[in-house]
Amino acid sequence: MNSNYLKRILLENDIKSIKSKINILIEENHIINPIIKDDMFKLLESVGKVLYYPIKDNVCAFYVKADNNHFKENIIFINTFMPYEIQIFTAAHEFAHIIGIAENHEELLVKDKIFDYVFDSMENIDKNELLANYFASELLVKDIILESQLLKMKINRLDSITMEDIIRLMDIFLFPYKPMVLKLYCIGKISYEKYEELIDINCDNSIFQLQNRLGLCSRNNELTRIKSFSNFIDLAINSYEMTVRTYDKLKYVLKLFDLTPEKLGVKKKLPKHLSEEGLEEIPYDL
Repeated sequence: MNSNYLKRILLENDIKSIKSKINILIEENHIINPIIKDDMFKLLESVGKVLYYPIKDNVCAFYVKADNNHFKENIIFINTFMPYEIQIFTAAHEFAHIIGIAENHEELLVKDKIFDYVFDSMENIDKNELLANYFASELLVKDIILESQLLKMKINRLDSITMEDIIRLMDIFLFPYKPMVLKLYCIGKISYEKYEELIDINCDNSIFQLQNRLGLCSRNNELTRIKSFSNFIDLAINSYEMTVRTYDKLKYVLKLFDLTPEKLGVKKKLPKHLSEEGLEEIPYDL
């Protein structure tokens, strides 16, 4: 990658269009806090059903379009066993596809690949993925807000930013390391040589150690392990109450989300129609 990287892949109109759409999005959704952080999930939930579930896998997220006679919806999976900053970034990335910033297609995002195309050779670039990531970066860390934070931190000279400064920015924006370094390069705060130096640092070791030393980014690194899927639990209980689903099936479904019927105030009902064998099994002292 060379210093004209973004200009060679994204046209000026692409960048202007994304920034314009973000401003419209913020206005339409009445977003007051300019640093969105995990409010990103509310935006994602406004355009589809989101399954939050922890799996010990390299998959960060995936997106599919369900479209049949009975059900038409965007289904998005977020792996909550990933660091929280990755969950937020992938949510913004998938949101970009769904609202048409990048090509609206089903995809599976893998942790080892989500940022790789940004730093890969020109031949391996997928412009749609770059559009989605540029949108995610600008939505979560707007250039004007980042510039303001840098002024507060008295960082105004080229390449004067330190690793400690970058970690503080990551903490402020709840944003991953590599995209933050690229962001600083794109707004002209670091040279290409400094960019290459920073991007080669081992994210999983030295950065994590420095974060701990500074007492920062605890939320960035949190594995939330949340288990949730829109109004699925309510639908499951309604199905049981309408005798569409058996009690055992309800228990099985709820167990997937670490819940029980008892926790939700659901009692086991006697079936409306019992066979002779079923009647014999009912204890007399009920």
